[in-house]
Amino acid sequence: MDDLASFRYRATTAGGSARIQPTSVVAIGGGLDYLDFFSGAGTSGPSIDDTFGPAAAPGQGARPAYTRSRLFAEVDRRQSPGYTRSGGLYRIDWSTYRQTSSGGYSFRQMDAEVAQHLPLLRDQWVLAFRGLVSATDTDAGGTVPYFLLPAL
Repeated sequence: MDDLASFRYRATTAGGSARIQPTSVVAIGGGLDYLDFFSGAGTSGPSIDDTFGPAAAPGQGARPAYTRSRLFAEVDRRQSPGYTRSGGLYRIDWSTYRQTSSGGYSFRQMDAEVAQHLPLLRDQWVLAFRGLVSATDTDAGGTVPYFLLPAL
């Protein structure tokens, strides 16, 4: 448990998004946001400043601000989004985080989700499968702050 550390995190976000649904199962959309992040030393237990250096926790001590542009496409063939016995959801999101403050923390992120429900025995039982993928990419020499990585 030597690799546990605490840190403070605060995010301020303002923006908007739009969604167009040309058919009952297909939706596309996007958005534009302004994001301002603060991350600092933790206050309970070992702090990230004491446990990890800048190489292990990129963005440590930085206060990046971004404009984020987002696009998504979705096919939703489930009976009902909240509770379904058949059908599937297929969604992909693309985001670009452009840093407005100084530093090399601009990056791109792609998130994809697949969920499929297969009914058994006249819809009394359901096999549900779900997959999630999240990946980031930077330009040469860039990095993603540790608090914005898909997995810590």
